[in-house]
Order: sequence, then C-alpha cells, then structure tokens
Amino acid sequence: MITTVNPFTGEVLNQFQTNTHSEVESIIYSTNADFLDWKKSDIEKRLLFLELLKIKITELRESLCHLMAIEMGKPIRDGKAEVKKCISLCDYYHENLADFCKQEKIKTQWDESYTINEPLGVILGIMPWNYPLWQVMRIAIPTLMARNTVVLKHASSVTQTAIEIEKLFQLEGFSQNLFNVLILKGNAIQEVINNPLIKGVSFTGSTKVGKKIGSLAGESLKKAVLELGGSDAYIITETADLKNAAEKCLESRLLNNGQSCISAKRLIIHNKVYESFKKYLQQAVKSYQLGDPLDENTDLGPMASSYLRDELDDIVKTSIVEGAKVVYQGSIPKEGGTFYPITILENISKKMPLYHEEVFGPVLSLYSYENINDAIEEINNSDYGLGAGIFTENIEDFRSIVEHDIDVGTCCLNDYVKSNPKLPFGGIKNSGFGRELAKAGFTEFTNLKTICVNKD
Repeated sequence: MITTVNPFTGEVLNQFQTNTHSEVESIIYSTNADFLDWKKSDIEKRLLFLELLKIKITELRESLCHLMAIEMGKPIRDGKAEVKKCISLCDYYHENLADFCKQEKIKTQWDESYTINEPLGVILGIMPWNYPLWQVMRIAIPTLMARNTVVLKHASSVTQTAIEIEKLFQLEGFSQNLFNVLILKGNAIQEVINNPLIKGVSFTGSTKVGKKIGSLAGESLKKAVLELGGSDAYIITETADLKNAAEKCLESRLLNNGQSCISAKRLIIHNKVYESFKKYLQQAVKSYQLGDPLDENTDLGPMASSYLRDELDDIVKTSIVEGAKVVYQGSIPKEGGTFYPITILENISKKMPLYHEEVFGPVLSLYSYENINDAIEEINNSDYGLGAGIFTENIEDFRSIVEHDIDVGTCCLNDYVKSNPKLPFGGIKNSGFGRELAKAGFTEFTNLKTICVNKD
C-alpha cells in the first residue's frame, strides 16, 4: 500500500494498492503491443498527438498545479511555470520533429549510404517527486516522438499526479497504451527492468539509487539515461554585477523550495567583493515569503516530507558543530508543515557534510577565492558534474574557462542553469550520463541504423 501525505497540512491524501506481479506483466505487455503499431506511425500522426496533448495539458493546468501543491508542496506559481514549460516542450517537438526524422546521407563506396533512427520499444521511466510533471514529460514526449512507448514508475509520494499524467496521454483517436503507469514501491523495480519487453531505462534521482538502476540495466545490456544529483557551483568574479548575481543565485537556490538538482548550491566569491556580495544576498533573501503552497503570494512552500527536512537539518547542524558559520537563517511559518528556514552558511571546510554531500533544500554555502584557478579547482573538486556558472562583466575573458576548464554538463555566463527544451540536458561524473531534451533526447532511445545500397 502506498500512502500520500500533504506536506503542508500533514493530512493523508490517498492510499493506493500497488500492482501485483501479474498486473505489472500485463501492463508492460499491453504497452509493447501498442508499440508494434506505434512504431509504424508517420510524422503527421505524431504531430497530431502532440497537438492534442498540448490542448489537454492546457485544459487541465489548474488541477495539475493544485495536485502538485498538495502532494509535494510546490508553490502554485512554480506549478504554473512547470505546466507552461511542458506546453513549450510540446511546441518544440512539434516544430522540429520532421527535421529530427530525416535520413543523414553519407558519401561512401556504396551508391547510397545513410543512417536512420529506429525506435527500441518500451522504455521505462523512473521519475522523482520534485518536478512531478516536467520530469515525466521531458522523457516521455521525445521518447514517444521517436516511436517508442513508455511505462512510468513515479515517486510514491506523487502517485495521484502519476495517475493524472497517464490520463493526459489517453487521447481520442489514439491507442490508450502508449503511456502507462506502474504503481510500485522502489524495491519492486528490479523485476520491471529485467522484463525482456523493457528495452531502455530513464532514471532521474539520487546518485546512490542511480548507480543501482544503471547496474541493473547494464546486466541486461539495456540502454540507460541517468540524470542524478548535483552540487552546482557559481563563481562570482570581482567584475560581476553583484546585485544581479546575488538575486539570480538566490532565485536558483530557492526554486521549488530549494529541491532541485541544478540549483546554485555553492557560491565561490572573489575575496575583494566577498563582503559586499554577502550584503546583497542578505538583502535579496528577505523578500522571500514562506507559506501555504496554494497561496499565490507564497515563494517557498514546505519541503516534500519530514524525512527530507530532518535529513537536511542533520547536515546543517553537523556542519555548524564542525565550524560552519551562519550568515543568515530565516524563520518558518507558525502553522506547521515540513518547512525549513532559508539558511546561508560560510566557513565551510572539506570535512563537513555540507561540502561533499548534495544539499537538497533552501541552504546556500559561501566560499571565497583569490586566484581564478583556485575557484575552478573548487568547482571541479566535487563528485558531481551537473551544472555551474560564472558571473562577470568580462565575458570573453571567461568564455574559454566555461568551455574547457569546468567539468559539468551545462555551464552559464551571467545566469543560472535551467533546462530548456531546445538544449541537451544532463551531467557527468556522479551526476549521471546521457542527455534529455533537444535532438539528443529524441535519439537517446533509438537504434542508429546504417543502410548501404549498391544499385548494380
């Protein structure tokens, strides 16, 4: 049995019976049966599918936002932004699908030689609770447009959202089994991956679990895309617009109640502007309002569960005992809920959990540097490699650094990392491998087939 709980009120929202082994087998079988037909679909049919999906998401946007708010505490404003992003994803693949499906012709000794992308089959998506709609759509839409079908094992805490997402893909005039949901606990996922009808796995979540998922997929020689944790760092140079940098880094850190793998978690500040930057940061943080996620004025809602809040609190308290200093710590609402106060810490050493663990929640760490090489080393001295950035007025002086010296999947100048339908997204090192979105996301779960023809 899976129980979902509202993190703001603490009330039990719903209970769900998990799928039996035979139900899992039946769902996967049905999804594969529809794949055999869907893989023959032409571009026009898939474009119509995207058009109808976009309409349905738009029609149900209010209920989707409400559901995300009560299941995992997402502020309603953030929910609206998430729905809007999903709609833009539909638009992007609608505009580019024909180009993505073109043959790539290559001159060789044959009269004709070219490559095409053929679908693999049923792809398993194992998705997290923090962006319960967007994370699913960004794997499902490109995967379906590549003519695969999808089964989803969503995080247990957002099971109702998963069920509503399944309904989005049940479109009039199309098969009802192109996208199906499995209601399972995490310990049951091995049997799904091992099912011979599952041809690939896309996982977003912690590095610890991702390693297990990757290992299980590897044992069966199945393609896997792993989008894992991050400890993104940003360099604030002495020429940066400090007010703008402080506001953008704080916005990045506090998006989704601080529960985002690509948020700005570590700020590495030139020692000449360190104190000034801190003041701008402290000014900016005071404008953030914690409260009911259903309130339009709320900037930060509760963390998704008491377990996550307590885990974060342990990391912060342990680091403080070991010498970290509090620059700022806000208050939390009196009405309860699994809130954690916005916290900014400095004097971080390498022995502290705050330094080497992924910190999931509204906690920001400050570091100083004198030489840019030290700052680069600080960014790269991490097991993670998801995103990073540099704030500076001298863009050309730092372009080579972001291109060649910082070991991450995405690097920004004068802005923070965010996923975009038009750009490949993913990381390196313990942040995973493979790419989502853009053309890369379309081709990840395809067979790049080479065709050679002699006409004589």
